[in-house]
Amino acid sequence: MDYEWMKLLASSGALRAAEETGLLQRVLRAPATAEELAADLSLDRRALERVLAVLVSYHVLVRDGATYAASSELRFTHESMPGAVDMTLMLFRHTPEMLRTGEPIRRMDGSVAEREESYRAAGKRLGRMFEGYARALAGAWSREVETILDIGCGSGVWSLAFAERNPTTLVTGLDLPAVLPAFEERARDLGLTDRTTTLAGDMHEIDYARHTFDMVIIANVIHLEPPERVESLLSQASRAVRPGGELVIVDTFVDAANEHDPNLTTYELGLALRTTKGRVYRADDVEGWLRRAGLVTDFVPLPGFAGSGALRGRHPVASADELRGYREKLQTLEKRFRYLFDEAPDPIAIVSHHNARVLHVNPAFQRLLGPLPTQRWAHWSDYVHTDDRDRVHRVLEAHVAGVPAPPRYPVRLVALDATDGAEPISAELTLHPPDERVTAVLIRDVTESMRAARELRDAQAKLLQQAKVASLGTLVAGVAHELNSPLGSILSNVDLSERALAILRAEMASPTDRAKTALDALMNATAVTRSAGERTNTIVRSLRSFARLDEAEVKKVDLHEGIDSALTLLAHVLGDRVAVERRYGELPALVCRPSQINEVFMSLLTNAIEAIDGSGTLTITTGVDGDRAMVRIADTGRGIPAAHLERIFDPGFTTKGVGVGTGLGLAIAYRVVGEHDGSIDVESTPGCGSAFTVRLPLER
Repeated sequence: MDYEWMKLLASSGALRAAEETGLLQRVLRAPATAEELAADLSLDRRALERVLAVLVSYHVLVRDGATYAASSELRFTHESMPGAVDMTLMLFRHTPEMLRTGEPIRRMDGSVAEREESYRAAGKRLGRMFEGYARALAGAWSREVETILDIGCGSGVWSLAFAERNPTTLVTGLDLPAVLPAFEERARDLGLTDRTTTLAGDMHEIDYARHTFDMVIIANVIHLEPPERVESLLSQASRAVRPGGELVIVDTFVDAANEHDPNLTTYELGLALRTTKGRVYRADDVEGWLRRAGLVTDFVPLPGFAGSGALRGRHPVASADELRGYREKLQTLEKRFRYLFDEAPDPIAIVSHHNARVLHVNPAFQRLLGPLPTQRWAHWSDYVHTDDRDRVHRVLEAHVAGVPAPPRYPVRLVALDATDGAEPISAELTLHPPDERVTAVLIRDVTESMRAARELRDAQAKLLQQAKVASLGTLVAGVAHELNSPLGSILSNVDLSERALAILRAEMASPTDRAKTALDALMNATAVTRSAGERTNTIVRSLRSFARLDEAEVKKVDLHEGIDSALTLLAHVLGDRVAVERRYGELPALVCRPSQINEVFMSLLTNAIEAIDGSGTLTITTGVDGDRAMVRIADTGRGIPAAHLERIFDPGFTTKGVGVGTGLGLAIAYRVVGEHDGSIDVESTPGCGSAFTVRLPLER
């Protein structure tokens, strides 16, 4: 008889004694003789030698002459997974308590917070423990894998082993938010960051089956869950496997050959100590769940670990004739797609969801933005104007996540070989519904149509301005005609009244007081009537001067006269609340279209007055600036927000509200000044006021 139970008791007693006396930790620090260990730890030499012998026989320690050291397995665990030895000892030390209460020391199948805490602590340790097995499994795989979804990825040791082997493999890690940093750290250490992405959430709740993958891996997970949740998980995971792909369950499974294997029973005890419902499932159970999910199964064993390996589930394979028919249909569809893709008049780019890499472009794209670079791969943002990149990136991310993008999304694009300062290409993007890996981006070049629209708006503004000038001319002509006749009669009668009153005063040698008072009243009334008539006559002349109805279209004019005419017409708006300071310098007469230039002054003065809330000051400064006449109109009003400064000369832009402003006054002024080979600039400080400066050439 071998008395296995007695040997087990002896080994467990020796190991526990080594733990409690600090012997195990001391040997892990450095090899030592029995004499050195007894002295360092104050242990009985005879008893120590017996315990050391048991630990050597069970390969916990090794002996080299008189020196004892940790075995290679123990040292590997200690050095590659700091704290793992102490954690394992603590785990199995909880066994008596679990026997009494049924409570595990940790709940890896508990609440989200409990699971996150457990997985975060175990992720890196398990990654180092299994990395050799993972690389062996990936090396033995019979086919290349392009895309992998790793469900409950932890450190990603299994999926990233495939990415290490194949330089084109892309891996998506799915796990709880607090666990994913372990996956990201391992990917970074292996130099695989640019080929990995993550999905944060509970594997039972997140909708990952919207996309499909060549391989879906579930490693060291299912034994933590009760049967109904495992079957539900495998059913959903199977829907994320594309045709020809595979669902891979990496774990240890029970079968008739290993159900009493010490490795398996130790693993099961560890599950009981870490979960409330965890158990090691039989391979037959898992295969049954995979078959109910519509998959056929096989098993790839892991060498050196009884019962461990990859249980694979694949969608059923069609017959050879069916495959041949599918292949022919696929080739026909591919030819049609390639024809449409290549012959499409609009540029098209195929963009990867994983890293926004531009995978394919059609000839129209190359004609617009240039061919794809040969020395490096192109990122979609390389073609987007710097100011639009963040905005476009957010739209693309949302589109991949299932949020519908605007049907025609405006953006500015640049060619890869565009020189600094080159005008960007105005475009509209249409993002077609994505598949699991890529999105087709249809580009509509609207540069010419936008230019035509601007020209149309300018033409409309010009026609509107001409119509306004013509309407103003008609109005002024009518007003002048209607006012001049009665005004002439009034002023003529005033002259007659003044002469008659002067004769009466001279003929009346001794008028009575009453007669004298009457004469004075008549003289005063006549003077008031003359003043009113002359003021009305001045307004009529200002109207005629402003519209220049009696002058040629182009001639030399005095700008001061035009400014003064505009101020006269605005006198009722100025009132007493806006003071006007004229700082006129010497200005020669300029050749221009007087009616148009006067309208520029009228528009600038009107805006300046309207910008002043309450009382304020309007300052008009003129002079010569080099070879140009300068007119500066400054106000002490509200000022213009910085965000509006770039748009104030755009046709239709107004801040006055619907039905109040047309947004054409400054646009027309800008165009008129430009047609006179001049310039108009604006300076503004919100809360302090604005200043518009018009410069016109002295000679034309």
